Amino acid sequence: MGGTIIHPAPSRHRATATSGAWTLLQAIALDGHTRFVVLTRSLMTVALIASIAGVPAAVVPARHAAHIDILAAFATA
Repeated sequence: MGGTIIHPAPSRHRATATSGAWTLLQAIALDGHTRFVVLTRSLMTVALIASIAGVPAAVVPARHAAHIDILAAFATA
């Protein structure tokens, strides 16, 4: 199983969006676990399946919305 190994290193400056994940990595490192493995093949497989399923699922509502008269929709709301 190939993966990307990320070694947590202490740092005081992290972006807000990743601070929760970084805090989790630091807590795991305190328990003696020194590496975090991201399974890139599995991650890419899930992303590919989600995009293959998501694009066709969005087509039906988009086509329906394209045929709606916006002024009539506001008038009934």
